[in-house]
Amino acid sequence: MSDILKYKPQDPLQFIIDSITLGPEHAMQDVETGLPLHRREKLEQVFKIIDKDGSGKISLRMLQNYANKYGGETLTLDDLRGLFQDFKPASEHFINLKEFLRFFSKVSATITNKDFEAMIEEMSS
Repeated sequence: MSDILKYKPQDPLQFIIDSITLGPEHAMQDVETGLPLHRREKLEQVFKIIDKDGSGKISLRMLQNYANKYGGETLTLDDLRGLFQDFKPASEHFINLKEFLRFFSKVSATITNKDFEAMIEEMSS
């Protein structure tokens, strides 16, 4: 309980769950997004998979290529455009890591660590 007062996590409940299940060192949360650091690291790896050219930005085409490889049968081009707009990119043509993490901090806030791990596995295998 003292760690909650010390670190003041954005999501105290997730902090407690992670502290109990993963240990306090894995419960720390990113100050900007509120993502537990163990989740942030995995999402950064997924971003790098999508960002083939290493520019630090993802285009709709990169997202489309990724979706075609890892789930294109369920996502149409219109679905991808909608998803791309959900990221609220700084420019209308690219998504940066910060926007990617912010989007997934909202998406993953209501899922368990087990479901998050399954989502990451699906996104990166």
